Amino acid sequence: MKMRSKIIALSTLLILQSGAANAAAIDDEVAAIANEKTDNNRVEIFDPDKQEPVKTDAELREEQQRLEAERQAARKKIEEERKKGRDEITGKVPISRNPVPPDRSTKPEDVAQPPVDRFEPVEQKPVEVVEPPVEIPNPIKNYSSFAEITQAVNFTPLYIPKKSGYTITSMLTINNLAEIRYSRKWEPSVSLHIRTYKRAPGEELKDISGVNGVKWRINVVDDVTVYIAKIDENKHVAAWAVGNYTFSAYVENLSFAAFYSFVSDELVDLSTHYFVGS
Repeated sequence: MKMRSKIIALSTLLILQSGAANAAAIDDEVAAIANEKTDNNRVEIFDPDKQEPVKTDAELREEQQRLEAERQAARKKIEEERKKGRDEITGKVPISRNPVPPDRSTKPEDVAQPPVDRFEPVEQKPVEVVEPPVEIPNPIKNYSSFAEITQAVNFTPLYIPKKSGYTITSMLTINNLAEIRYSRKWEPSVSLHIRTYKRAPGEELKDISGVNGVKWRINVVDDVTVYIAKIDENKHVAAWAVGNYTFSAYVENLSFAAFYSFVSDELVDLSTHYFVGS
């Protein structure tokens, strides 16, 4: 019995000595490894307690969804930057109910620049200069008295005395031509226009009646050649010249016979008495 106890004690001693030797060897090996130099002058020692736990399928799916959401947000941001660049090129301004003032801190390199090849040179057309229209002064001027119209043309126009039954309604000039308009006292519908024009020395004789397209009849009254024409049943015209003056008469609402008699007996007679030597 004692022998068996001795054997057991001896065996235990040998085992302890062997374990201590092995532990010393292990410690020496760990120290040697710790003293080894790597490229980074350090050695990472594997620690099973610090190992990350294995993720479950649900956690992996959640992480994949998160990554996909981040990718979608990045694509959206890129598309917004591209659209912003296109709007700047085309001149479109996004409408916002609450406009936000631009960020002045944005750097130039952060703003999407439009592609250079999108701009094409525009053909420059010459500017057409439009000249303002030249305003032609009105040659017709009205006067309120016989003295004013006489001073304006610098001669005395042919005048019909009141005893003839005609009253002046208006007086006007057309350039250097004087026209006096009358109406008949007992026949207000009768309208008579008498024109007078003084020719310059050497100026050729010309018609001043302003009536065209009529058939003129030529009559001689007191050695004065009178041209007279019928425009229609109620309108007639006559023209003649005495000395340096040219005259014309136009009437409305009077018969041709009455007009011819008035021109021959009164108008030509007045002109030969007052303008023959002028």
